[in-house]
Amino acid sequence: MNSQSKKMELLGSTSIPKALLAMGIPTLVFQILTSVSISLINNAENDIVLLEC
Repeated sequence: MNSQSKKMELLGSTSIPKALLAMGIPTLVFQILTSVSISLINNAENDIVLLEC
């Protein structure tokens, strides 16, 4: 079995752009959620520090 047929076996019958979108969209969504949650945590921590001063 050559390398080209191994690659096609991993992809199945889907095209490469569809496979990239299937992996990329959930990754992007979770990156956005992570960055928003981290920024909310940082903002809440800054508010607590300001209240203590």
